[in-house]
Amino acid sequence: MRIKTVGNKRDGVFVVIRNADTVTLTAGTPVVLTNNATNAVNNGLDVVLPSTATAAAGNALLYGIVAAPAGYPQNGVAVNGYGEAQVFGYTSDLVLVTQTRASSTNSWNSIASIASFNYLALDTVANGFDTIGTLAQSGFQPYAVLWQSLASYASSASTTSDSRTAITSSVKAFLRIM
Repeated sequence: MRIKTVGNKRDGVFVVIRNADTVTLTAGTPVVLTNNATNAVNNGLDVVLPSTATAAAGNALLYGIVAAPAGYPQNGVAVNGYGEAQVFGYTSDLVLVTQTRASSTNSWNSIASIASFNYLALDTVANGFDTIGTLAQSGFQPYAVLWQSLASYASSASTTSDSRTAITSSVKAFLRIM
């Protein structure tokens, strides 16, 4: 664990991770601890995407978001590679799920603008975070708080070249996953 404790820069807490998933983990993506039954030496390091873990494990074992500190490559953590996940502090790289649809043939729905300081919860399907409103609305202490406002999005028709079922944005947020 790396904890910045002195100086005039933002505080942050980071943990070492090992990518045990089958895809590269990109900056800002949430990661979940996984149990490595075949190589127990990596337990406590091995992480996977929330969609690889079960929904229950994703929420119980959320370990942080993949970090990309200034000066490091933004291309993420390769399969079986080591990197860091941020668990506390300000980040400008959190993956927020802004729009979803049931299938690639459905149209994208419009969404209203999103105010800053909305609470964020783990999205175990789209490998990001969703807004959940305020504490009064959710009764839930959040993993993260949105640190910026987002404009509304207009609906749009489906195109054959767009096979996504979720649209994400990289946003500023304050993490409190510890």
